[in-house]
Amino acid sequence: MELANFYQVMPGKNCGICGYGSCNTFARYVLFRKEDLKKCVWLSSTDIPDLTDVRPARTRVEENALIQPCITDSEMVMAEIYLAPREVDYGYLDPGFCEFLYVYPDFESVKCSQSLGIARIEHEGKEILISQTGKVIVRQAKTEEDAFACCDLVRRIVSGAVICSCLVTALEAVSGMCTCECGVESPSKQEKEIYASFEQFELSVLDAFTDTKRLLDMDINPLKMKAVNLLANNEGGLILYALAHHLSSIRDAAASATQQKRIDDINFMQEAMKGIKISKDRPIPTYLKKDSDSFSRELYKAAFHARCIQEIKNRFFT
Repeated sequence: MELANFYQVMPGKNCGICGYGSCNTFARYVLFRKEDLKKCVWLSSTDIPDLTDVRPARTRVEENALIQPCITDSEMVMAEIYLAPREVDYGYLDPGFCEFLYVYPDFESVKCSQSLGIARIEHEGKEILISQTGKVIVRQAKTEEDAFACCDLVRRIVSGAVICSCLVTALEAVSGMCTCECGVESPSKQEKEIYASFEQFELSVLDAFTDTKRLLDMDINPLKMKAVNLLANNEGGLILYALAHHLSSIRDAAASATQQKRIDDINFMQEAMKGIKISKDRPIPTYLKKDSDSFSRELYKAAFHARCIQEIKNRFFT
């Protein structure tokens, strides 16, 4: 089984109950730090594969790119470039890099497979292939400089999905989920200016907790798009994207919970969320981790990501 396939075994809930910021990060800790897979409350014993059968995704470090004429057009350039700064067995990018690519509005076409760990992009007449191992192939570039500029653009856009040395992504590092400083910088001027619009999104989500249709219709993509545009232009964006990511997770958890519970329970969820957001130090109730009821698990997920938002606010916007 390839590492990309093992990621697909995970439930994709990203609830935080296991103690990690995402199912993919938990999977890396299971494989490379011997974490117990049974910590996942969503997996049954029949879902657990033979871990010795999982093959690593080894990165390759090459300082010099391969540049040569395209086979189909000798006047065009093909470049093969490796982004990884070090050789590791867990790859360069988390499968979540697909989402960053889909949100960027200037790509003509994006096809990205998390199960294969590879994406194909069409941009300004060029074909770009990027692998989770950090290998980038640019075809039909006009010049060598054009190929490198295209590669740099893609590298900036997916920077939030880069896997840090502590196995979390740069996005999770920004959210305070590890001690390494991978991808952690102060917010840019542009991020600070857009921050007010994030707070309006946040209030809208809380206000819509009792309205399932309104929650499902809520579009957080414009905020993600702003963040990815900042990343593409090298003007920050990762902190803003992290906020939007956690807010989207809260919305999904709330929408799932409101479809299965009475209005009294939903009101409890809303009040619990407000209480957790007021105090960073207030613990998330332990019973929510252990309760097998889906509503409790969704509440824990919403609370977990609300705490991540609070952590980002405390670190960067206070």
